Amino acid sequence: MAHRRLQRWLIVLAGSILMANAVGVPARAAAPDGPAADASVPAPTRPSTLVNDPRLDATADDNIQNTVSIAVAGPNIVAAYNDSGSSAGARDPHFVGYSTSADGGVTWTDRGSVYDGPLPVYGSPALAVDDDSSRVFLAVEGASSNSEKSILVFRSDDHGLSFTAPVNATGIPDHPSDAVLPNLAVDNFPGRGRGTVYLAWQQGGPSGGIRLTTSLDSGNSWKPSKPLSLDLQADFGRADLVVSPDHCLHVVYRSTPQGAHPLNTIRTRTSCDRGQSFGPEVVLAALRQPTSADQGLNGQFIAQAEPQIALNPVTGALYVVYHDTTAVLGADALLVASADNGGTWGAPIRIGKDQGRHDQFSPSVAVTHDGTQLMVGFYDRRTDLFDLNVERWGQIGLIDTEADGGGEAVLWRRDFPLSPSFRPPDCCDVDEPPVFFSDYDEIAADDSAFYSAWTDNRDADSFSLFQPDIRAATIPIDATTDVGVTLTGSTSPLPLVAHYFYLSIIQLS
Repeated sequence: MAHRRLQRWLIVLAGSILMANAVGVPARAAAPDGPAADASVPAPTRPSTLVNDPRLDATADDNIQNTVSIAVAGPNIVAAYNDSGSSAGARDPHFVGYSTSADGGVTWTDRGSVYDGPLPVYGSPALAVDDDSSRVFLAVEGASSNSEKSILVFRSDDHGLSFTAPVNATGIPDHPSDAVLPNLAVDNFPGRGRGTVYLAWQQGGPSGGIRLTTSLDSGNSWKPSKPLSLDLQADFGRADLVVSPDHCLHVVYRSTPQGAHPLNTIRTRTSCDRGQSFGPEVVLAALRQPTSADQGLNGQFIAQAEPQIALNPVTGALYVVYHDTTAVLGADALLVASADNGGTWGAPIRIGKDQGRHDQFSPSVAVTHDGTQLMVGFYDRRTDLFDLNVERWGQIGLIDTEADGGGEAVLWRRDFPLSPSFRPPDCCDVDEPPVFFSDYDEIAADDSAFYSAWTDNRDADSFSLFQPDIRAATIPIDATTDVGVTLTGSTSPLPLVAHYFYLSIIQLS
């Protein structure tokens, strides 16, 4: 993990700033803003709690937790994260820790390293749950021997309290290049295909790109992998994937081709035969940011612009969030949606109601099981005049599946802070470059609440002024029903912006 972080750090320092217009790409029109904030309306926030226990860090300078995946597993909430505090030393690297909550995220138990065996575990955890069996799957970057770099998948049959020994899921023995940035999805819908586990990752080398494999026996064994992305030499980052009610798999990823003038795009592909074949590659967004290293963020720290995808399990609508640089400086968190199984996508919508044009970046997204509400979480700098300090924010959308004209509408409520202001990374873990923030953060949801987790630097310790930890907040679904912006003279809360999509088009109402 440390070598990959260092490479990214060097890319940031050496990357040149390229404008999209230099390669003949038309400038992206400004995304529509969300409604203005109303400070008189209470926000559905809950106090954020520490997910990891800093007292368990191995040493004073092995103290970083970042990059978190979160899932609901029966009665428990499970979070897995990069954790240098779990490492047993350079000869036995174990860089993934995990925690569980049995009370809906009110308190958390840090359970230490996910694995204490002989195989290296490098980081980038991804969680998924089989709703039938309640089996929890955890994929990480690792190695199945001293020379083979693989994706390891752990399994848990006690709702995430403990994990079995890992299985090498990549199916590429003795591959000379890295298998990195895994992600998982489980088909939890009734019918043929239920219980299928999907794993996507980025593979380096001549047979690189995004690859996909499947398991038909609850993660005990994995089929040979197949290439998913078309340009095998591009830089892709972490893919995200969901399965829709018709058992189609949807994979979304950032693609940055090699060359002097690369063009970042967000792309998606769909398979409706359990990963045996895929439809055409669809470009759902062309980004302003010219390279994967240039995020357009003040301070030039690394916070990857990887997309995340969420599914409405009732209607099958797809939502993708990502961030992109603006026309001047900074970044916006954006959302696009598809109502035709990922065939076409609407124009991007700007998330958050900051009117000062500060950075919003690294968004995450989830939809409730009943398909009625959507939450987006993101980092935000609106309270800092100099656009330096960071807060974690959230925004709830109420989903109207009976909108005029037969479409689906997202009715955005007021956004709200989840954390106080804290500094971005600047020092100092022996296993991380000083500019690394987080690869990704996630939100999970069930029928009662959203569970939002993120990397948080508010605390200090004996070695770091701004100690990176994992924090989480629980936002009860019933707490959002009275949150909205009230128009002057109105007796009921009304949303100021509704985004409708009919067939495949998102429009402002």
